[in-house]
Amino acid sequence: QNINAPNIIKETTEDITLYVVGEIGSDDNDGGAANSSRGLYSIQEAINRLPKVINHNVEIRLGYGFEMRELISIDGFTGSGHITINFVYGINVLDGYIRVRNCDIRVVIQNGRIQRSGGEVYIIDNQSSKYVFVENMILNGDGHSYGIRTWRGGVTNIDNTAIYNVENCVYVNQLSRAYVNGCRGLGSIRGVWAQSGSIVHFNGTSPAGNTSNYTIGGSSLRVGTPTSYDSGTATPPSQPTTEITQTWTATNSGTYNMGTGSWSQYFVNRVVQGRYNNTPIHRGFWF
Repeated sequence: QNINAPNIIKETTEDITLYVVGEIGSDDNDGGAANSSRGLYSIQEAINRLPKVINHNVEIRLGYGFEMRELISIDGFTGSGHITINFVYGINVLDGYIRVRNCDIRVVIQNGRIQRSGGEVYIIDNQSSKYVFVENMILNGDGHSYGIRTWRGGVTNIDNTAIYNVENCVYVNQLSRAYVNGCRGLGSIRGVWAQSGSIVHFNGTSPAGNTSNYTIGGSSLRVGTPTSYDSGTATPPSQPTTEITQTWTATNSGTYNMGTGSWSQYFVNRVVQGRYNNTPIHRGFWF
């Protein structure tokens, strides 16, 4: 079992907990505790250390109150266990995205915040993964196309999650399925959008949209009706700062002599930055 080769697939032998603490940690650490000497720097490193067959409970726990910038990929895991990325305190912020592809284990993303500042068109992406759970999250898309995208046969369960600053809060496409349970948010176009034979299940509140609260097209189905469309605490983006140019005219000037502790009598109404021809050299500052 200690042989490493590309054609040898390993599996978990017990439950695993790995700790990520951001800048105070290091990806050379063992990830065994939430401190600088053992905690990992990145979530992706924690995922990369896992075997592809997960038959136990794996939890990646984040330390307290920090921000990280990562593009996270969870690809090709199988087995009877699950992987949980637990932001723990609800105040940790990921600047990036999480992409789950071709997994048939349960993948849980919970208790945190994700914001997008560039790159891909989504915040959380489920491509062909059967059991993705998004729980107690706040997602801010910075104007991107999708908050949570599920496609190519994926299934995503979305619980108590807020999605803001995207065109479409929840997007389901290509024979996929999404469960929207007690969620809120505001899409600049749609709250929920389903296409190409997909199914959306509603239970409780659902995100709203400026153009449409939901759009069901392309032989897709809606199951259930939201109790309401809840835009939550969404606010429109602030107006860009207007650059203002102002000009000032000096009414007087002078040079202060640090040696005598007084304004110089030799440089009345003149500003001098040092006197380098004197001994010793005099240094000065402009203000």
